[in-house]
Amino acid sequence: MLLHNHNCENILNTNIREEDVLAAVKQLKNNKAAGYERVFNEHISSTVSIFLSLYTELFNLIFDTGVIPDEWLTGID
Repeated sequence: MLLHNHNCENILNTNIREEDVLAAVKQLKNNKAAGYERVFNEHISSTVSIFLSLYTELFNLIFDTGVIPDEWLTGID
């Protein structure tokens, strides 16, 4: 289903909800290499019940400011 342009703008200008974070965490794959920050998907999955509000706040802060930690953009060789 295609979204009309104004619907896309509304979606993009909406805060990330805890339900969105939970849905994303459920899609994380296990047994993947950690990034520069050494956080494995399993760490996020196993702590989401405790840190859900923190994860949500963090991603909304990133979304609102447009500032992504440099380490998140750096791969490990």
